[in-house]
Amino acid sequence: IRSVDKNELPEEERKSKSWEYTEAPNVYTPANNTDYSMLTEQEHCIALAKEAMQHLFPEISITEFNFDDDWYSRSQFVSDLDDIDAYRERIKDSTIKAMFLRMKEEILKHISSARFKEYYTVNVGTSTADGTCFIIVAVSKEFDEVSVLRNVKDRSDFFRSLGHEFVDLTYAVNYYRERMVDLV
Repeated sequence: IRSVDKNELPEEERKSKSWEYTEAPNVYTPANNTDYSMLTEQEHCIALAKEAMQHLFPEISITEFNFDDDWYSRSQFVSDLDDIDAYRERIKDSTIKAMFLRMKEEILKHISSARFKEYYTVNVGTSTADGTCFIIVAVSKEFDEVSVLRNVKDRSDFFRSLGHEFVDLTYAVNYYRERMVDLV
């Protein structure tokens, strides 16, 4: 399900990465005979989430579908970095401020060149004895595959299936945020 198979990477790059790849869980490939051309991206994602849930988990009672934008995408990384800018503006020392700006620019370069498949997400509400529980459904931006993430293990496996470049960016953005928050 990831866009870059680890076997396609040069051997030295494969050896330098200790990351354990996994397959995405609960993958559903949408039928090609359904016409979604009249739907918005949001409606298309919700329709595919419904279709995947009906095919993979028909026993689960669905109460709601909420489009939740793109958690697994370049734009989400950029948005996260932009959200952190408010912290950088609080830093008084211009040298430290400039250092963080250079760090952000470096991360932005990595975001633009990273190889990973991007996904929209849909939160699927299900009825439980305690109220409503949500399942995350990841819909590829090409609308050619859907992965249902029912629990933490599924989410972790999906996250790792995106490949080391996605994981490295996640760690870089989190490190940037933590360093910034520690200073402010």
